[in-house]
Amino acid sequence: MNLDLLKKLHWLIEARATGSPGEVSRMLGVSDRTVRLYIEKMRAMGADIEYCRRQRTYYYSKPVVLKLGYEAITPPPHFVNIKPKRLLQEK
Repeated sequence: MNLDLLKKLHWLIEARATGSPGEVSRMLGVSDRTVRLYIEKMRAMGADIEYCRRQRTYYYSKPVVLKLGYEAITPPPHFVNIKPKRLLQEK
């Protein structure tokens, strides 16, 4: 999954500015099928995405937040003492 494409599609859906399925695929430079697959994957991840024929746009029927990336965490104490196997063999 292309993260840049996912973010752009999310932004267009959030702004209710996708246009028709054909228009959004042209805006993103991908096929109609790719847009449908991304929307299916987004729905599988929990996004409630609908399409309004009157306004000709996809939209989120419930508020969502798209989170991508890493978050630093404090490892549990037992994890801190784990060393890679190669380092253990060098002793």
